[in-house]
Amino acid sequence: AYFAAHNGGEVALQRLIAHINASHPDVPVILDAKRGDIGSTAEQYAREAFVRYGADAVTLSPYMGLDSLEPYLAYDGKGLFLLCRTSNPGGNDVQNLGLQADGDDAPAERVFERVARLAAGRWRREQRVGLVVGATYPDEIARVRAIAPHAPLLIPGVGAQGGDAQAAVRHGWRVD
Repeated sequence: AYFAAHNGGEVALQRLIAHINASHPDVPVILDAKRGDIGSTAEQYAREAFVRYGADAVTLSPYMGLDSLEPYLAYDGKGLFLLCRTSNPGGNDVQNLGLQADGDDAPAERVFERVARLAAGRWRREQRVGLVVGATYPDEIARVRAIAPHAPLLIPGVGAQGGDAQAAVRHGWRVD
């Protein structure tokens, strides 16, 4: 958004990523775009991220379902990080809501847990689908790790947002 908001900024982003890819080919570039759309629009966003910018992965909103992710999955070797339990306090408005099937007495699954379960289950593609889980919620990091033990995690929120790096690592560590 900071590049797109300024005239010529997208060209600068394109050149910056090209420089990173040329100078540091082992450093993955994650485009923090938080896109989420379906059909031909998602195809264009995927093309923008992976062809125009040359990113290795992109952050996406999963709330429109698998068909909104498929255009990104069409790019072999490229990764997706789905917003799951974000670091901002307002994430509680939706991500922490309980889901319960009609007539089911089981404890309610929270929205972020459902996203993690889908990413670890039917949306999983060769470790290409990861999850964004905020460092500000270490208990939720542990819960996501338990649900999706092999999913790559992108954990923002350390520093100014108040997340603790050591707690994030401790709760997100994958034990095989």
